Amino acid sequence: MAKTIYELLARCRKEGDCLVFSGARHRQGYGWVWDKRNQKRKYAHRLAWELANGPIPDGMSICHHCDNPPCCNPAHLWIGPHLENMGDRNTKGRNAWGIHHPRTKLTENQVLEIYSSGDHPSILARRFNVKSCTITAIKNGNHWSRLTGHKKPET
Repeated sequence: MAKTIYELLARCRKEGDCLVFSGARHRQGYGWVWDKRNQKRKYAHRLAWELANGPIPDGMSICHHCDNPPCCNPAHLWIGPHLENMGDRNTKGRNAWGIHHPRTKLTENQVLEIYSSGDHPSILARRFNVKSCTITAIKNGNHWSRLTGHKKPET
């Protein structure tokens, strides 16, 4: 594992203003390195932050201004709580939803059919090979509301 920011950045290539980690990557694109001391993988952008700025407080995320997961440029990184990072992701429309979500089982056409159907959730669940709670979540606007346009009531 790199002991200085210079060692880490030597494993990066320049792409525009980003310094993109060229080593191993997580399936979501984040670079990672092996931390011999703790015997576990560590995200390269978190290591870049630590080497440039010091320890990361518990519960804090290291976020990208550039929205480029393998980027290790310390100038592109900011520290914030997880909820703030998720809010930034949602505001920028980068969260996986619908058919782009890795665990989705339904197509958009199936969801629209479910949403407009008057059949009982258990019947629809059998027809589409999902749980009845999934059907209910679609009908209530808890799942797929971007597609159906269903607005949940304000609480």
